[in-house]
Amino acid sequence: MVIIGKGFYPVIRALDLEWKTHDLRKFFGSWHLGMNRTDIMTVSKWMGHRDPKVTLGTYAEVTKN
Repeated sequence: MVIIGKGFYPVIRALDLEWKTHDLRKFFGSWHLGMNRTDIMTVSKWMGHRDPKVTLGTYAEVTKN
């Protein structure tokens, strides 16, 4: 939580963005899947999803070819 308070929010305010920490999480997962950087099982584990179907359901738009 210290990193979030000292890093994330000041940068977001300085850039005049309206992001929340969940937006950053969604960007992270979407980027890895959308850019074919990481396999679905790994992203699912990182996101804390017990079933990769949840990850696919959440990020289905970025995984379409």
